[in-house]
Amino acid sequence: MKTSIKRLGAAALTLAMVGTNLSSFTFAEEAETYDFGGATVRVYGNQWGNINPDAENAADKAVYFDYAAQVEAKYNIKLEYVDANAYGHDGYNMAEVIQTTASAGETFADIIDVGPEGIMKLIAGGYVCDITDHVDELEVGSLYTEAVTWAGKCYGLTFDNIGDTYVLAYSRDFFEECGIEETPTDKFMAGEWSYDDVREYFTEIKANLGDVYPIGVHYYHWQSMSGAANGAPAITSDGTINITNENYIESLEFYADLIADGLAAPMVVEVTDDPESATGLKDVDIPYGTSGMNVTYAMTRYESWEFGGLQDALGQWGITYWPWGDNVTCEGDYTTLSDTYQTAQAYWGNCMVVSDAPERTGIEAIDLLKIAQDYYALCSPSGHEARHAAWEAEQAGEEPQIGYERGTARKFCTPQDIELYDWGHDRVVYDWAKPFSDADIISTWNLAKEIIAGGRDGREVAQKYYESGLKLAQEQGFIAVDEDAVEETSAAE
Repeated sequence: MKTSIKRLGAAALTLAMVGTNLSSFTFAEEAETYDFGGATVRVYGNQWGNINPDAENAADKAVYFDYAAQVEAKYNIKLEYVDANAYGHDGYNMAEVIQTTASAGETFADIIDVGPEGIMKLIAGGYVCDITDHVDELEVGSLYTEAVTWAGKCYGLTFDNIGDTYVLAYSRDFFEECGIEETPTDKFMAGEWSYDDVREYFTEIKANLGDVYPIGVHYYHWQSMSGAANGAPAITSDGTINITNENYIESLEFYADLIADGLAAPMVVEVTDDPESATGLKDVDIPYGTSGMNVTYAMTRYESWEFGGLQDALGQWGITYWPWGDNVTCEGDYTTLSDTYQTAQAYWGNCMVVSDAPERTGIEAIDLLKIAQDYYALCSPSGHEARHAAWEAEQAGEEPQIGYERGTARKFCTPQDIELYDWGHDRVVYDWAKPFSDADIISTWNLAKEIIAGGRDGREVAQKYYESGLKLAQEQGFIAVDEDAVEETSAAE
């Protein structure tokens, strides 16, 4: 039952964050409150893990239990953390855990917040609630519900700081020591980061770097961003599979050419007859992570959660994004890049309501998501404010600015990096390659291995993965079969 109650003393709900930081989020004085009769709502994943009473560090999480208590009071519910590991979760098989517990009579949780693993199977199997007709009630920017929208149907939202994508990072100190005056950040911001520009730049600085290669990136991490940077993310949420798109293939073959020309760290693979190998290739020595920085290669891929340790590891450091090919134009500096230049969100969290939760709890799916939304607002006020500000901008017909910490230093060393990273957020698009890979439909990991590390023909490899993947996607209900196209093909035969 929903009731509107005038709330006096809303300041009482301004909750202390960890340490001396105070949460700026409050429930409004004229807040809509709910009475769900003390129903138990079982939760799992992401920030919900902070209210796990059995965690070793539970005593250090008192503030999160306080947040949960405030939400419980607002909705007259009881939040109960459930551990998916007790139901056989291994970090990758969430769909199977949901399916197994549902088949046994009751899904193990009501609200889940998990990564891309299993999301396609959960959607296709009807294991999560469709909230399309009620999504506007969340009042968040469309980017945050697009994260859990497939083929026009919305199944939840993300609370992640979308736009915190992978970056290419390097040591400014190391470049200075090597006598390189113009940095990768300088080049990108000057609009001089096309494939031709990068090849020329890497050729110039290779002489300064000696035995160190200009770049070394794992083949999978390269393809995670390279397609979008050339206007062709591998898979988009409307069901478009771009892996045979010339712009996507160009982005992979460009990196393979850098390796062949000695401008990127080698990737060593060997042919194997292992029947379990999908590619017939075995990794032997593939560039990965920080261990080779400034020893084997001068630039590699990092994730946002790693930024905090980069100054200790690299000294003064900087960022740039992936280069672009013929599908992107640039008329001046980086702000003149065409809209075809995009940054790819390759991994993100998905907060969803399992399909049997409304009946079990007596709470509608959209209200269960509002419960999650209020808890997360208390955990991260800046995130809540940014998601809502994006919605307000869209309602006013304006382009929203994306990012929870825009304009702040974060862990960066220069204003250049702050500016570029904020800009990158505004170019973000979702790439559904990982959800498709986790559903065993198309493995862009294997595709990239064959093209970049194996040196195989990009078009032949891409066509092979496309044909098998499209068939599987249609068989499993992820992509609708175009009946008109089938009839035309049959008629032609």
